[in-house]
Amino acid sequence: MPQEEFNAYCERLWELFDQIRDTPATSIEGIAGKVRSAWIWTDPTIVGERNGPPDDFALVAQFDPQRFIWSALKDLERLAGGSPS
Repeated sequence: MPQEEFNAYCERLWELFDQIRDTPATSIEGIAGKVRSAWIWTDPTIVGERNGPPDDFALVAQFDPQRFIWSALKDLERLAGGSPS
């Protein structure tokens, strides 16, 4: 992809994230969308987006903020009637 096209794509993506962040959520689904947006920035890979943090149970990893974001996202999706996990 040419640099100019890539830059335009990134600018639009950032505008969308700004809009998601700045628009008040009116439902559990809306809150889940915001948490998912935060999650994507903590692990911007397809595997990370789908599967969450790795199952590393080292003491330090138990306090990793990614684990809490992922857990909150899964709770919100479950409460919204989405993913059962």
